[in-house]
Amino acid sequence: AAITKQFGDFKAYDEIDGPNSLKVPTSLTPSNRFEIKPPDGASLFLDANKIGDSYILDIQNKSEFGNYYVYNNNKQLVAYYSVNHIQSESNLESVSNDEMVNSLENIGADANKIIFVNDDETINDSIQRARLGTELWQIFLILALLCGLTELIVQKHSKKVKLA
Repeated sequence: AAITKQFGDFKAYDEIDGPNSLKVPTSLTPSNRFEIKPPDGASLFLDANKIGDSYILDIQNKSEFGNYYVYNNNKQLVAYYSVNHIQSESNLESVSNDEMVNSLENIGADANKIIFVNDDETINDSIQRARLGTELWQIFLILALLCGLTELIVQKHSKKVKLA
């Protein structure tokens, strides 16, 4: 399938014949020497094979995601191709909470410390609710100290009663 794009007063053609080739019509350039500019801007020069009325470029360099531009000897853009990431890596479908917990447990997270924020509540409410569990220790510490103090008072009082 050929894709045609208009660039100023000429058209650029690109057609992928296979996974590693680019077909450029001979009508766009008299020479088989091409310059490829990858997304990082560095230039790569390639010689193409002529087959029929087209040049076939071997495009092994697909190391970066982005647009690669192909220029002829006259520095005119004659073709381009894009290298995109694997579409399955961008699956934006959300996972369930159970799947998320299992994934996090597999990397060593404690499932008891994982809190999911619902869409219906604000993040502040979730933080306040989680903070309540961490603030309870202070109440229990005060109760333990009061129990210890009460025990000391009772113990001192019982010694006075035994002595008398």
